[in-house]
Amino acid sequence: MPRILLLLCTAVLFGVLPASADPQGTPAYRQLAGTGSPVTELVLDRLSESVTDDTGNKVIASYGSTGSASITTKQAGCVVSRSHTLAQSVSAADGCVQFQRAGAVPAGSGGAYLPFAVERIGYLTRNDSGISRALTTAQLTAIYTCQAGTAYRPLLPRFGSEVRARFLQRLGIADSAAYTGLHPCVADTAADGQPVLENVGAQLTDPWQLVPHSVSAFLNQTQQQAPNRTGTTRLDVGSAAVPGLQPNTNLPADAVDYVLRRDSPLSAKLTPQQLGLIYSCQAAAAYRPLLPQFGAVTRTAFLRALGLTDTVDFTSRFPCVHDTTATGAPIGENTGSALVSPQELMPHSIDAYLRQLNQAAVDLRGKSRLANWAGTPPIALGSGPDQLATRVSYEVYNEVPMSAIGSEPVASVFVGGQSKICAQARLIRDYGLAPATGCGQVVEGALAAPATGSGWWQPAPGMSWQWQLTGTLDLSVGAEVYDVDFEMTSAAQVAALHAQGRKAVCYVDVGAVELSRPDAASFPAAVRGAVVDGWPDERWLDIRQLSVLEPLMARRFQLCRDKGFDAVEADQDDAFAENSGFPLTAADQLAYNRMLAELAHSRGMAIGLKNDLAQIPQLLGEFDFAINEECAQYAECGALSAFIHAGKAVFHAEYTLPASRFCPITRPLGLSSIKKNLGLDAYRETCG
Repeated sequence: MPRILLLLCTAVLFGVLPASADPQGTPAYRQLAGTGSPVTELVLDRLSESVTDDTGNKVIASYGSTGSASITTKQAGCVVSRSHTLAQSVSAADGCVQFQRAGAVPAGSGGAYLPFAVERIGYLTRNDSGISRALTTAQLTAIYTCQAGTAYRPLLPRFGSEVRARFLQRLGIADSAAYTGLHPCVADTAADGQPVLENVGAQLTDPWQLVPHSVSAFLNQTQQQAPNRTGTTRLDVGSAAVPGLQPNTNLPADAVDYVLRRDSPLSAKLTPQQLGLIYSCQAAAAYRPLLPQFGAVTRTAFLRALGLTDTVDFTSRFPCVHDTTATGAPIGENTGSALVSPQELMPHSIDAYLRQLNQAAVDLRGKSRLANWAGTPPIALGSGPDQLATRVSYEVYNEVPMSAIGSEPVASVFVGGQSKICAQARLIRDYGLAPATGCGQVVEGALAAPATGSGWWQPAPGMSWQWQLTGTLDLSVGAEVYDVDFEMTSAAQVAALHAQGRKAVCYVDVGAVELSRPDAASFPAAVRGAVVDGWPDERWLDIRQLSVLEPLMARRFQLCRDKGFDAVEADQDDAFAENSGFPLTAADQLAYNRMLAELAHSRGMAIGLKNDLAQIPQLLGEFDFAINEECAQYAECGALSAFIHAGKAVFHAEYTLPASRFCPITRPLGLSSIKKNLGLDAYRETCG
């Protein structure tokens, strides 16, 4: 039986989103009080109501980021500012805040960050827009750097917005308060001079405008789990539909639901039994129930779910119910625009609503919306891997003191994949987020401040570099950037480079295993493939086996981080294009490379794309610079211009061509070019 929901007419609300509710009910004061990022306010509110201790008492109190100036988190001595942070609480030893909602792992923090969900950002356009629903990362980068022509009118939320920062970061563009001055085609103020607000689609007034928008906020606004500020807009992430949204499979097949106008006096929590009374005219006269015309599938299924038998004379038997409009025309199936009164309600297919929402079918929703059924949202984020692969995504965390991760109730609530938070994957999806792959795994705060606001170093075009992987490391070369081996280079040598004002890049073979490496035995035989051509000591890796390779690469990247490296060179990141011995696809490579980028970024390091020219358009937003071998030799250097245009360095080396041949080619492109011996010893010749 299809999932059916009721629709009620609703008005579009424009304005500032109020604070998520502070803890309600009992106990009034809970063991774990938290403040912090607004990104996860809504889901933490719901988790606060769902997570209990062994005696059934609620243990989490999550306080909204806006509202009254002060909050009271404990019964005595804890009247603190709403912005009171975990760090302030720990420093003051006041015991008022035990955790903090966090959208990133900031530099300089000694806290333990525990990922529990993944947020995604798409771009919003009007329903009548002619803008493609499948813009690539490269196309979005061109639009937001004013290189895509004059038709587009890109908007950004005001400076300081997390959605803005994350969106530009993934496009590889540096944000600043002066961004719109540097890129005059982009606006972060509306026509009336007011700042563009975060996640307010109703501000789009032109079919050629687009603006970044949180996926979870769009989902929650659409379902009235938050005030609806979407206006007449649609959300895209480079696919033909809103990313990963599907009918909530947690609902039974015959689920019924309804929605109300915000100005409606009717309850928003009617049960199927109460709905049965309404549709059999045994409820108050305030209700005006509607049905599609006789024969509609949604009508029959809906009435059956209420325990009522449909007939052609149903509205005669129950005269409070109407299946025609005021003019006598039959009410169409799945036509929310038929609702004209706050007292009206009508069944509607979830699938049809999603198709209309995604502009995959004629949009007949009008000002209607879907509502919850028995407390469960009708639309949720899908759980399949394809549904989670949006272009802009990032983990969100709960931060706790490092000293508390082994203590109760912190340990059982936040720490590990079996923690009470991580066990709520269904609820996390219901509120538009995806459960984090490493849910509950401790990530320590970065130990050193980053060079930029992105959280890690961003190499700029034109920086000079040295690449040495063999022989005694020569620290006297006049280069701003050193690319050296992750095992052969010591922490002391990295510190020496930093003392000279240089940056250090950590060479790691990510696509093959070198049998001479100390950790080679950790790579199972099942992931080892063909011999790498020309390198008999190396075997290609089966990059499809993410569950095996991710922890192995995480250990290597962590070693880089522990030694103080600023970035990672991901060598052999184009195995899909080689004779690896495995049937690898481009999609396999994209998934693997994105996993590598997340491993580096979560440790506060930049990461460079090595040679994978074919996938630059898809990976430009995830990688911070490029490293290339012999693009001049093979006439491929033009493909690397996308990095330069995005403000990202390209470190390039040639082995055979003389500098007099390749420098005239690469210097105008902005590449940082050197000539090296194939053995990558200390020898280096520059373009002068």
